[in-house]
Amino acid sequence: MIVLKGTRFRVERVAFSPCGTAVLAPLYTGIQVWNPFVAGGPPALIDVRYATDLHFADAHTLFAANVRLNRIEWPAGTIRDAAFNRSWPLFAVSHTGDRYLAQGNEENKGRVTGLFTQSGVQAWERTDVPWMLTHPRFLPGDQEFVHLELVGEWRTGTRHIVARTTDTGDELRRSNKLAAEVTEWVLSPDGALAACRHTVWVHVYPLNASFTKPLATLRNTNRKEFTGIAFHPGGKYLAATSNDETVKLYDTATWDVAHTFTWKVGRMRSVCFSPDGSLAAAGSDKGQVVVWDADL
Repeated sequence: MIVLKGTRFRVERVAFSPCGTAVLAPLYTGIQVWNPFVAGGPPALIDVRYATDLHFADAHTLFAANVRLNRIEWPAGTIRDAAFNRSWPLFAVSHTGDRYLAQGNEENKGRVTGLFTQSGVQAWERTDVPWMLTHPRFLPGDQEFVHLELVGEWRTGTRHIVARTTDTGDELRRSNKLAAEVTEWVLSPDGALAACRHTVWVHVYPLNASFTKPLATLRNTNRKEFTGIAFHPGGKYLAATSNDETVKLYDTATWDVAHTFTWKVGRMRSVCFSPDGSLAAAGSDKGQVVVWDADL
């Protein structure tokens, strides 16, 4: 187990580089980078402040969203503007890394959604895709993407998972209403499940079948809220952090708690796995990131 120390702010998002040797944590001051994380010491800083999400397209290209979508050369950290230039974008990078999807605000047009190649060539643009509640996600194969949509008013409306074709953005299908609001969501590696967290709950929905209720409902073992979730790349576990200072691994066959980790570095705020699943990382509210051998 290694504890990485950075700026003393809450680590709401943590990620590994494609090769698993670097750890990244976006803060409001910029993206902290421990590369390689085994060397310890203070992190480098990429000057993309208030980033809400980040994803690697390949070993040399990182996309990160704040007030705009940034294309970052890795590992140099050189920041370029992405072709999609609308404000406050929500985005997703395809599994192959050759395309990205983004939605953002444009004056006089409202919410604009577009699909681009990694190099910036626009495939399509639409203004009729409703406001997405969180970052969209590509399904395996990249032929479809899914997003969360609110129908009606915030307090009284219903939330749905909507699937669209990547080639055109046309709607293919939508789920029944979800059981609760969604603060964060993640998809299982095979694209069959969507895990959605909100307060002390995680609701798991099937993406390949209709439903009238969640496939599984997880409630924290205390009154502390869940703060981050991530599927293991092998699909056997769903990791969840919470304000009770723990990281819990739920067995996706039974949805029982299979492992609980307590690192004593503060309340845990985020979690992720390395691409090969051999390592896990979790960020705390004190600016520290714990990296350990997942050994699953």
